[in-house]
This record gives sequence, C-alpha cells and structure tokens, in this order.
Amino acid sequence: MMKISKNLIWVVLLIFFTSYDCEAQELNSNILFSKEKKYVVQGNTLSEFDKKGKFNTLLEFKDNVFKVIINQNELWMATDKGIQIYDLNNLKYVRTEFLNDKIADLTVDIEGKIWVATFFKGVYRQTDDHGFEKKLNVTTNYCITSTSNGNVYIGTNLGMYEFSIKTSNIIRYAEEAHSGHGLPDNIVEALYADEYSNIWVIMPDNIAFKKSDNYLGEIPTFSYVGNKENKIYKILGIQKQSYLFITQQGILLLPSSSLKEHSHNDEIFSGHDTNAFKLSNKFLNAPENLSQETVLYAEKNGKYLYFYTLNGVWRITEKQLINKLDKKA
Repeated sequence: MMKISKNLIWVVLLIFFTSYDCEAQELNSNILFSKEKKYVVQGNTLSEFDKKGKFNTLLEFKDNVFKVIINQNELWMATDKGIQIYDLNNLKYVRTEFLNDKIADLTVDIEGKIWVATFFKGVYRQTDDHGFEKKLNVTTNYCITSTSNGNVYIGTNLGMYEFSIKTSNIIRYAEEAHSGHGLPDNIVEALYADEYSNIWVIMPDNIAFKKSDNYLGEIPTFSYVGNKENKIYKILGIQKQSYLFITQQGILLLPSSSLKEHSHNDEIFSGHDTNAFKLSNKFLNAPENLSQETVLYAEKNGKYLYFYTLNGVWRITEKQLINKLDKKA
C-alpha cells in the first residue's frame, strides 16, 4: 500500500481551503459613518458621498479589502496582507497589524474591543494595552460579528462559534450538534446581526435564523433566497423585527410573521412562494437616476436606511418605510 507523507496531506488541505476561499470570500461593499462624514468602500476604493449621494474618490488601495471599520479616528481595513490602518483626519497610512496575514473579517464588541478573524491563524480580541489575544484557534475562519447583548459570533469551516463577553463561555453550532445547537452545514460564510441580537447565518445551501434568547429547539432554516444562484449582499433588520434582504436579484422584505409561520427548509422567496415580498428601488424612494440600479449594500444609521449602488447612494427614514409597508399591507 502506498504511503502518503504528512507534508503532502497538508499541501492538499491547503489547496482545498484556498480554492474554497475564492468562492466564500469576496470583496465587500461597506458603508461607514463618522461624526461628520459618510464613506463607502467598494473593492479597493474608499469614497466619500454627499447629501445627494454622489461619490468623491479619496483613496485606492493596492491590496484586496474584505471589511472596513472606523475605530475612533482611524480606518481599519481587513486585507489579504494584514489590517491596514489609516488616519481619517488626513487619510495618511498609520501602521499595519497582523502583517502579511489574510484577514477574513473585523468587528467591535460591546466593550469597544476589536475582534480579528484571520483566515488561517485563528481569532483574536484586542487587549487593554492595544495588543491582541487569541480567543479561538480554528482554521478556517470566514466571518465575525458582535451583538448588543454581549456575544461575538464567528463563522468557520467547522460551524459557528458563540463567544460570551460576560462569561467567556464558548458554544459551537454545527451539523453534528445536539438540538438547539444544530446547523444544516458546517461552512458558515457570512453572519448578520440585528439590533435585537438575533443572527442570520449564511451557509452555501442554507440560511438559518438564530434568536437572541436561549431557546433550545430547532433553529429555523431556509433553503434559499430567490433561487440557489442568488447572492446575498446584506441582511438588514428593521422595525417590528422584519428584514430587508439585499440580494443580486433585488431587495426582498421578510415580514416577522413569515418567521413565526416558517416551516423547516422553506424558501424565503421564490416564484411559487410568498414568504417574502420584492421591493423596488422606487418603492424605497430611490431618485429617478438610481431607480433601475442594482443595490449592492444597505446600512442603518440613526433614523435613516442607506442604499448603495455603483452610481450613487440614497436614503429613506425607517419610519417612512414602515408607513409605506403598512399601507401596502
């Protein structure tokens, strides 16, 4: 029988994870808000947008950018060569953390500490002296998000991990887990949190919704949004615990009632299913020049919801949207 060396096995595993990474992790759109200005990052370009939603390009980066956050007066960018940090006041480069490491994602927890999900070298939390301490030693990591109830969720190739800031307790949600901690897939590609600390878990062929409470029943799971080829760019929670799905095929509203009536492995939206409703740009108060544009990202800031396209940004108040939905119903 032919013997296979350990080195060869690691090479094969590395090739597998690297090839999957190309599918799971794409360049993201980000909308960012400082006290005075509004920014958007698309690919490797940082732009500012004005009250009319028009762009002014500020910086172009040579490395691929996967996630951007504003930390005080600094811009922290997760790239394939570390976290590149710029001063927002003058847009000058400051330093690089995790030099030459591929960074999958960044988030900030309720104590203001930055969490770093490296792709291959684990997950770290910022310390009081601004260093970083490893909190999870899992390969491979795809995404990370934090919630207002003090939890941090990490998406990996071994399932989703929930880390409690208050207790340091870790819970793993995975395909082989017991009831209440089960997921239909171990590969967690993206995570979206709402203001109520609920979590949407995106996997290659399934979408799961985990409520913020400690309910130990089966986690509601949907099979797809629109169809299996449709890409989800963002899930945004709005009032009454309904959700806007920003997808390649348009913007979908999932009312809270659909979650309550959900049966396992329903489709969120398809041509033969009305669990969710498609909303046009025009319905969302888009200006005429953006009414046919593809929305790539959305974000909430204060009373406004912002919608980003390659040709501009527009906004609508959350109250306006809820009023329009109530009339539509």
